[in-house]
Amino acid sequence: MAVPPVALVAAFCLALTGVNLSFMVVAALLPTLIEAWSLSDIEAGWLGGIFFAGYIATVPVLSSLADRIDPRRIYLGSALIGVAASLGFAAFADGFWSALLWRFFAGVGLAGTYMPGLKAMSDNLPDAMRSRASGYYASVFAIGSALSFIVGGEAAAGWGWRWAFVVAGLGFALAFLLIFVILPRQAADARGAPGPFEIRPIFANRGVMAYVLANFGGLFESVGLRTWLVPYLVFLLDRPGQEPAFLSPTSIAAGIAFIGVAGAVAISELGERFGIRTVMIGAAIASFAVAIVTGAAVGLDYWLVVVLLAACAVLNYGRNGPTTTGALLNADPRLQGTTMGIFAFIGFAGALVGPVAFGTALEAAGGREDPAAWIWSFAAVAMGAALTAAAVAGLARGRSK
Repeated sequence: MAVPPVALVAAFCLALTGVNLSFMVVAALLPTLIEAWSLSDIEAGWLGGIFFAGYIATVPVLSSLADRIDPRRIYLGSALIGVAASLGFAAFADGFWSALLWRFFAGVGLAGTYMPGLKAMSDNLPDAMRSRASGYYASVFAIGSALSFIVGGEAAAGWGWRWAFVVAGLGFALAFLLIFVILPRQAADARGAPGPFEIRPIFANRGVMAYVLANFGGLFESVGLRTWLVPYLVFLLDRPGQEPAFLSPTSIAAGIAFIGVAGAVAISELGERFGIRTVMIGAAIASFAVAIVTGAAVGLDYWLVVVLLAACAVLNYGRNGPTTTGALLNADPRLQGTTMGIFAFIGFAGALVGPVAFGTALEAAGGREDPAAWIWSFAAVAMGAALTAAAVAGLARGRSK
């Protein structure tokens, strides 16, 4: 029996939320892990970013395969890898190097679920629904990210930090069960598609590449900031004379991430109304300015800085939906899976280096205890917004949708 399109979109969005319970769980626990394993700022940045190394190492192959075999098979196998990686971290991670290994494989789990999931969902939707559904699918990515902060904070407070990764593993298991039940088996049609690693037409497509580079800039900025959000809030609360907050840093980080979801939906809708290119450029310029102001506000009232961080989330994560939609609209339909693999590979390379760039700037400028160092760190990741604006304004001009 055919699954109603609305139910299919809802199932994929819920499955993506489950997968993303692992997304920011390390960021939520970063102060704890820094103390437990005596990590430097650069090591902490790598621990926050290695998840995305696993993602970018495998997403081109897995997304390209989705043009040739049933994406359902890729999705289900990758979800099981995510389960194993999350539970492995919970049971066996005992320092920097073992933690890197398990988080790398958790990223592999995301690689085989996120973009192949988008293709599987799009393949089973009417043409009229695909653009808006892809925007919502990308936008809902932040819900799991927000919940992962709560998972990290509350599980660690109640049972210890290892249980946070058990819950993350259950999120991957939920995704497996949902897609196993709701997504019909199908045979991918590879007729007319180039070889699995034929990527020259994609790089020659200026419209696609504008959004590929925009995705790199957006994830460099948003993941860089989110990875260091809890340590930044902890630093602000530890300043002399600062009153204790009635919400924990992880709860505030989760709330900021949820606000990012609203921003993503709003910016996607604005893109539908006023044009993706125009809205993307405006949001990126505003995001650059707000990130610089937020870093410079390090000495101001705690709650004012929290409001600025929420504005950052709206503007940097909010670009995710229209960026994904822009890439899909400009892609050759025969190369959609491969195109989105390249889109994700380059984009999540930004997610890998963003936390490292933030941590490197922080350590080079004086370390976590120096207020001025945080200013330089925010400036470092704001460069992602500048890249987004330049890419979309330049490459996409007159050539993209």
